[in-house]
Amino acid sequence: MADHLNGVGTFAFMKFVVKDLDRMAAFYGAAVGLGSATRIETGELTELVLRNPAGDRGLCLVLCRYADGRDNTPGGAYGALGIYVPDVDAAHARALGAGAGELRPPFDVRGLRVSFVQDPEGREIEFLAPLKASA
Repeated sequence: MADHLNGVGTFAFMKFVVKDLDRMAAFYGAAVGLGSATRIETGELTELVLRNPAGDRGLCLVLCRYADGRDNTPGGAYGALGIYVPDVDAAHARALGAGAGELRPPFDVRGLRVSFVQDPEGREIEFLAPLKASA
């Protein structure tokens, strides 16, 4: 599998430890369209691998729930999950409708349309899209 890497790694996934696996899977499905591709269950944890249902083999999001109920409070040593979308305003509204908290409504900066929301368990999500060129 690593033969094609030529000594350079390829991002595979980002993992979030969550309190409520089903709620968070539903949120990421409704907010950004990720579908459950794989479910992994051991005695210690359950993981859901979420990816773009269109078959995108890029970075996927893994939601993990540990059986021991360990703390998953987001700390200050991470940044937003950045997601390119075709329409930031629509993605922002869809995320709010799915239960996100608003951190910053859509705005323009340096050739991008950007917004920030917070998932139901407190993780920051940044939506981005290139600004359309004026005619």
